[in-house]
Amino acid sequence: MLSSATTVSLRKRKKWSVKALSELREKLTLGGFPELDLQKAHEIVNHKALADIISIVKKGAEENRPLFTAEERVRLVMAALRSDCLTGKGVIFNGKFSDEQGKWRQYIEEHLARNLLLSEEDFNDIPVLADHGGFRKAQKVFGGQLSSLIEEINFKMAA
Repeated sequence: MLSSATTVSLRKRKKWSVKALSELREKLTLGGFPELDLQKAHEIVNHKALADIISIVKKGAEENRPLFTAEERVRLVMAALRSDCLTGKGVIFNGKFSDEQGKWRQYIEEHLARNLLLSEEDFNDIPVLADHGGFRKAQKVFGGQLSSLIEEINFKMAA
């Protein structure tokens, strides 16, 4: 069971989505590996409290993989996005995030730390995003490229 979950995580990064994460969690639970139990085991064995499910599955496939908390993973991903932006490699940006984009980036980080992934629907359903104008506002702030940004974030989250 763990190997099929690992396959979902490692081989389908481009298709990584909220649905894929839900399926991963479901497969692990059905296989006798609920996320909370896996986190507790990794805390005991690897001395890492609250490792995220992506790290746990990847470490199960490759022992030398690091374990990250959700917050650590989000910081790494957002730092990579900022770096891509500054070097002109970003999906959307060339240069710096605007002040308004920076605010939205913070809202997105807050959401990701709790959920690990992002979907278009989250912008209208999750208070930290919806309360600031939802999908329509974020789409405008990111120059009509929000879907590309979501895809890039999710790809990097699964890396």
